[in-house]
Amino acid sequence: MRVLIAMMIVVPFCVLINDFIAMWVGAEYILPASVVVLLVMDLYIHFVHSVNVDFINAAGLFREDRDNEIIAAVLNITLSILGAKTIGLAGVLLGTVVSQMWFWFGRSYVVFKLCLQADKENYLKYWLKNIVDGVALTVSIVFCAYLNSRLPIANGYLKFVCSGILCEAVSVALFGVFHFGDPEVRKMLKYLVNHIGKR
Repeated sequence: MRVLIAMMIVVPFCVLINDFIAMWVGAEYILPASVVVLLVMDLYIHFVHSVNVDFINAAGLFREDRDNEIIAAVLNITLSILGAKTIGLAGVLLGTVVSQMWFWFGRSYVVFKLCLQADKENYLKYWLKNIVDGVALTVSIVFCAYLNSRLPIANGYLKFVCSGILCEAVSVALFGVFHFGDPEVRKMLKYLVNHIGKR
């Protein structure tokens, strides 16, 4: 569910952020592509990895998560300072993304080992699914960016709205394609149908 929600937020954000900025304050303030990509990565990781935080908080594994927090903080500060001096704003964001990735790896390991007591095979399956989701996200962004550039609509505001709708439709459709047959997705859909039906 979090992956689907993340895609529905991140895809239009990536495709339309500069269009929004251009309409809002002018084209001279649009963001470089590197900054947009790093912002998208940071936002997506935050959405998807936060389920691990919920498990850790519920289980009270704060001591076990302490090392992850220290290492991530050191990585973030060090890489952000070095990156700011070499490549500017993108360098700061790169430090944030790397620390977020560390959080994701470290916290998912804590959850699988101590909360779920799962073996390495299940942990590898978890990361394989994350790679598939990353591919689905990338394909969605590239396809939606192409559609946005080809929309034959002269009015900028109308094109922005239509592109947003297209982004949402493509995100949901590609999520379904990449997760076709996934038992977890079927379980989620069944739960939603039953829950909505009872209301």
